[in-house]
Amino acid sequence: MAARALAAALALASLGALGIAQERPQGCVLQVVSSPGSRSRYTEVAPGVGKLDVGGGLEAICGSAWMRADSASYLQDSDILWLLGAVRYRDTARTLDADRVTYYGPEERMIAEGRVTLTARATGSTLKGTLVHYEPRAEGRPYERIFAPRRPHLTVHGDTAAEDGEPLEAEGERVTILGDSVVALAGDAKAWRSDFTAVADTMHIDLDIGEIRLFGSPKVTSEGTILVGDSIRAELRDREIERAEAWPRGRATSESYILAADSIDTRFVERRLRQVIAVRGARGEMHSALARRDSLVPLDWVAGDTIVAHFEPRAPRSNGSQASVPGNPGETQGTEDANVELRELIAFGDARALYHVEDRQRPERPPAVNYVRGARIRILVAAGEVKEAKVEGPSVGVYIEPQPMGPLAPQDTASRRPGT
Repeated sequence: MAARALAAALALASLGALGIAQERPQGCVLQVVSSPGSRSRYTEVAPGVGKLDVGGGLEAICGSAWMRADSASYLQDSDILWLLGAVRYRDTARTLDADRVTYYGPEERMIAEGRVTLTARATGSTLKGTLVHYEPRAEGRPYERIFAPRRPHLTVHGDTAAEDGEPLEAEGERVTILGDSVVALAGDAKAWRSDFTAVADTMHIDLDIGEIRLFGSPKVTSEGTILVGDSIRAELRDREIERAEAWPRGRATSESYILAADSIDTRFVERRLRQVIAVRGARGEMHSALARRDSLVPLDWVAGDTIVAHFEPRAPRSNGSQASVPGNPGETQGTEDANVELRELIAFGDARALYHVEDRQRPERPPAVNYVRGARIRILVAAGEVKEAKVEGPSVGVYIEPQPMGPLAPQDTASRRPGT
């Protein structure tokens, strides 16, 4: 309402200065400051319909709304106000900077074009793009509505600064914002910080409860683990990831392991992966150097109704921290730079495991293979290798130790007949 009254009041003030009488109520007390050398021109475009052009710079204040521009045009009949050149708008909730703004009085909305930046005054969060539709709060509209096509960029700061002060970045072909907390991204949607990257066809972010939902080829990458599934839900605290769930057909993958199940739940503590829980038809595979020496069974695996994987921090590697892929902000170069390593796998419910065992007395020999079944299997891992397996409850197992092959027996050729 304030912005609409501002447009009408701007026209009234300027028309009044030109000696043209208008019988329209003024919604608030208006201050108009014209730059030195500014000029105004009124044109009657139809009987009883006028168009006002103001050039040379102007500033207007109407209630809580304020705006300025290098020039402006106002169409009386349609109640449309055009602001051109270095446009700046401010209300109680946001500020807007743009090259051009069209304000539609009857709908109390505006379209900003060119180099557009829309900023939330309470948090400093920004939306930058080339075309932004902005509907401020108004009578009958209790919260702002924002729509931006053409792949704008969103930077989200919290109400209170997180410990690291790092914002959440997001992009999509189309971005819709409702009020102060709900963000919807469609078309190659992406959200990221230095500690995680989330991508999907569509994405829904609720900043009030700290939640991101991903649909359509969703993927979350964090701490060297890539999480995929039909849909993913991630929980944030101060924009830091705390949890990510993928279902159905969830899958967590890193350089050293794969976990697959109907549902995968990853847990983080202080930006570090601590636990992955695979539920319903769970299976895990470990790609260890020892297992790769076995040409027949080149991996270790564990399966059960549920698998819980535990991780611990590891010493930094000499090649440094994660690096961004050139031209793809927020996407990390893979899984080789994880700051954690797998330390334990626990399988529950019809648990099975197959793992390789090194002959420490003769390490040059192929590793032995141990297969076990039980109600609960606990596997301890160190440096990517299975070090110990503990089976609880009734169990069965098979241990296969390869034996070296002796020399082949010489063939008896003396007794052969010619031609045989």
